[in-house]
Amino acid sequence: MDNKSVPNSDIKNVQSLLLGENNELITDAVRKDARNIVGEVVTEAIHDRQAKDGSLVKTIAPMMENAISQSIENNKATFVDAMYPVVGSLVRKSVSVFFNSFLEKLNHLIEYSLTLKGIKWRIAAWRQGVSFTQYILKQTFVYRVEDVLLIHKTSGTLLLDVAAEQSECNDPELTSAMLTAINDFMMDSFKHNEEVILDTIKTQELTLVLANSPKAILVAAVSGIPPVELQTHLQQTLDDIHQLYFTELDEFVGDTAPFIKTESHLRSCLLSELNQSEQEKKAPWLAIALLAILMLPLSYLGFQQWKTQQVVNALMAMPTTPGLHLESVETDSGNILLTIMRDPVAVHTKSWLASNELDLANIVIIEKRFASLAPEVIHLKAQKILGNTEFKFHIEGNELRLTGGNSRQLSNQLLSELNSIPGINQLNTAAVRPIRQPQMSENQAATLLFDQLKKELASLTITFDKQSADIASNMLPFVVSAKVHILNLIQLAKQLSVPIGIVISGYSDSTGNQAQNLALSQQRAEQVKLSLVAEGVPNNMLHAVGIGEVPFAQVEFEARAVMFSLISLSPQNQARNAND
Repeated sequence: MDNKSVPNSDIKNVQSLLLGENNELITDAVRKDARNIVGEVVTEAIHDRQAKDGSLVKTIAPMMENAISQSIENNKATFVDAMYPVVGSLVRKSVSVFFNSFLEKLNHLIEYSLTLKGIKWRIAAWRQGVSFTQYILKQTFVYRVEDVLLIHKTSGTLLLDVAAEQSECNDPELTSAMLTAINDFMMDSFKHNEEVILDTIKTQELTLVLANSPKAILVAAVSGIPPVELQTHLQQTLDDIHQLYFTELDEFVGDTAPFIKTESHLRSCLLSELNQSEQEKKAPWLAIALLAILMLPLSYLGFQQWKTQQVVNALMAMPTTPGLHLESVETDSGNILLTIMRDPVAVHTKSWLASNELDLANIVIIEKRFASLAPEVIHLKAQKILGNTEFKFHIEGNELRLTGGNSRQLSNQLLSELNSIPGINQLNTAAVRPIRQPQMSENQAATLLFDQLKKELASLTITFDKQSADIASNMLPFVVSAKVHILNLIQLAKQLSVPIGIVISGYSDSTGNQAQNLALSQQRAEQVKLSLVAEGVPNNMLHAVGIGEVPFAQVEFEARAVMFSLISLSPQNQARNAND
């Protein structure tokens, strides 16, 4: 074979015969088995690329964020179910981190506000004409990156900026424009044919560290003295951004939206270094002490509230006792307002509370009178009346049956007291041993009984609530007792041929004006009259009269009442009532 060189056309012909016109024979063969080829090396390739420059995470992170966001929007329920097992631990960890951060900030605030060191720093900040926060940052950090700016190199447009907490840089747009102007000035003044590259600009407060690439500039505004390593870190970060977003940078026409995804790259440049004294971790004792002092009164109030609630719960759970009815339990400024309805013969409220081992110190007792119909209370009342006699008694339903003793001991007063017991509608004395009484006329006996019942009726009082003419349920037994007395008096008056009438007098307290009080007292008297008529008392025997107000504040409760009195009628009035 000759040593002459082979023409290029012949080589290309041989190449096309072996590999195809556009290498399609090789590319087709590779494409057919591409999935297997890539599958064999994809894991190793990902590992090697990430180990090389860490760019894989920065590239995948925005895509993963978008994918997760879209997944949540499309199917929130599935995502919530998947996250549920870890939410609890995440919340606990978040609270723990927040509390620790709060303690550190509080301790930092106390240390630099209430200590001698803090006062000295405040004076120094005032002398230098800077804010106290800025002075603390200067004293605390060797250096700190305050702001990081990504700037389009050709147009000078600020693509994105991120700032540290409490940063001194307030106008990144102005900083970007300033850098562009300085760069243009340098190119115009010093070198006309070559690009001028700035790497550091120093001001009185900040140092601007710059990293350059063909399409973008990355700027870090640093307070303090920046280390040499910061420039290298910025350049590496900018190289990653330039490689990943080269197309967006090259075709940039003013839309900065694609560069929002570079935030994680920029935040990785917010570096700082504490002074040696600040690096030593100190327990936040000042913050803990202050919190402890603040928590002491809160803890005491909480304990007192818990203690009060325990007493309230104990009151609500106490077993009921005959003659006592717990109406309400309320709390007011640490005191417990106990409203209780009590029959006069029932055990005293304080004794009842003491028997259940309750502390009475903070309990305010508000008692209301009522007539209990509990069998135990009726038994106590009968026993109290018959205690000094030889009579024995047995109560069955509404009937009280007397045994033992003799008829001589059955005085009119004793019979009247037994008949006035609420819940006793019938008195059976058939088993009482009769004894011949000294000769007394029937009229004399009837007169004595008449006088006794008249006194007892006059002593009956039915009370009312404020601004109310309705008869309370606890007053109904007194209405029944009044009915029994009135009917007995009517029967005795017929026997004695004495014309009588019952005057029902209504009263009110001094609350409100006189006209209203007079009308209210009349309504109360009429209401009692209607109740007695419903119980079987003849209407023509009852006369309802409104007296008006009783101007005595000390008897305000008793003033809201209805009372009874018996009067003898003249023959003319008796005839008129009979006609009515």
